[in-house]
Amino acid sequence: MKKLLLVSALFIFACSSDDSSNNLQNDSIIGTWKYYNIQAFNQNDELLMDFISGTDCFYMSECQFNSDYFVYTDSTYSAFTFWEDDGADCQNGEIMEFDGCTNVFITTANYNLNNSVINYSNHLTENLICNETGEIQDGSVPFSIENNILRLYTQLPFECLDGLDYYTVITYQRQ
Repeated sequence: MKKLLLVSALFIFACSSDDSSNNLQNDSIIGTWKYYNIQAFNQNDELLMDFISGTDCFYMSECQFNSDYFVYTDSTYSAFTFWEDDGADCQNGEIMEFDGCTNVFITTANYNLNNSVINYSNHLTENLICNETGEIQDGSVPFSIENNILRLYTQLPFECLDGLDYYTVITYQRQ
């Protein structure tokens, strides 16, 4: 589950630009996005693994898949991540629940777009149950948007794919 929080956090990076074409991109990314799929492809663009359909390599609970979402405004990004168990009892032995999930994390960052790359900065992740905060390193990720589908192209490490040359595509659908 820690990998999944990292996955969510990786998509909270950005910067801004004075280029008017970037403003058009900003307008197209603004909104709320929910998970649609996570896939790994080899260097020949052949599908190696479809993670959301379930594998021994990767697990995202139905609760988390249906609850997690990202919100892009004109200059900030927020990710809302919900886990079912991990650390949920840290607040006086009680469990906070939201949409059937427990342990709520909110990650925020500033972002800007540079052509087809999202640049993120000033990350902050808060655990609403444990009242903990952590900072994430700034970064960037290539992206594309077409027909209300946002695709982020990354290099997420999955143990079951060790030794393979692959890239990961995390897909979100506009809500």
